[in-house]
Amino acid sequence: MSEWRMHIKKTMKENPEMMLKDVLKLASKTYKKSVSAVKKATKASKKSTSKTMKRVKKSLGLKKRKTAKKSKTTKRKPSKKGKKTKSVKRKPSKK
Repeated sequence: MSEWRMHIKKTMKENPEMMLKDVLKLASKTYKKSVSAVKKATKASKKSTSKTMKRVKKSLGLKKRKTAKKSKTTKRKPSKKGKKTKSVKRKPSKK
């Protein structure tokens, strides 16, 4: 049983005439979270979130993103200055 539930039961025993709604409000004011309880809660939360995301991505057909690889720098080829290009003869336009 979790520490929170044990605290609620203790509060209910101390206040038997109160309704559950009121007991929960009172218990939330007096409850001190321990470090282990917080760690467990956050760990469970992260785990369920990642499972949900995997399920959603699968249903949408999304795949993992590939990370871009760093390309090795290569030497550039020297420009071909002075190389003649073929010229295209155009027909004169009629006016």
